[in-house]
Amino acid sequence: MEYFWLKQDKRYVDVPHIHRFAGTYRRSDFTVEHAYKIADRNVVFVNSEHRLDYTDVIDRQIFLVSEDVKSVFKMYDPSITFKTFCLLDNVHMDLKLYYAPIIPLIDGTDEPERFSREGRRDREPVIRRAYLKSRPIVRLRELPPDGVVIRLDVAESLLRRGLFRADMARLALARV
Repeated sequence: MEYFWLKQDKRYVDVPHIHRFAGTYRRSDFTVEHAYKIADRNVVFVNSEHRLDYTDVIDRQIFLVSEDVKSVFKMYDPSITFKTFCLLDNVHMDLKLYYAPIIPLIDGTDEPERFSREGRRDREPVIRRAYLKSRPIVRLRELPPDGVVIRLDVAESLLRRGLFRADMARLALARV
């Protein structure tokens, strides 16, 4: 089975950016163990000078997905919980609902120290298939924060439902 890294499409430059995110939330709380520290429903401001591009996946500050992506995630892994984020743009009088999936974080390779922050920029790790254990959706510690990995069947379902404002990169899997 093949796996893909689900990311934000970098062609969209005016994506929502949550104001005062670091003062309100901690990235480390968006894990299965610490999700209780985050409210189930959150209202955040995303004011911008330009009209915002509301893509299906946002991964700049935290990993957020649209309603369509959420429904596919729930279909393949009902154990995933979601925190709701209402993104308010007061300048353009706009609001959109997004969801932060709380996905298990796993190690994907035997040598995580090889992929230090400096090394992540120029190459991606080779993932061991045995660590994924046929999970449909996981987060890998070796990928940049919130590196969400999806199985081929999940990727196909997303594409069939019109996911076009996101990027998927095939991951290299170890042959052993």
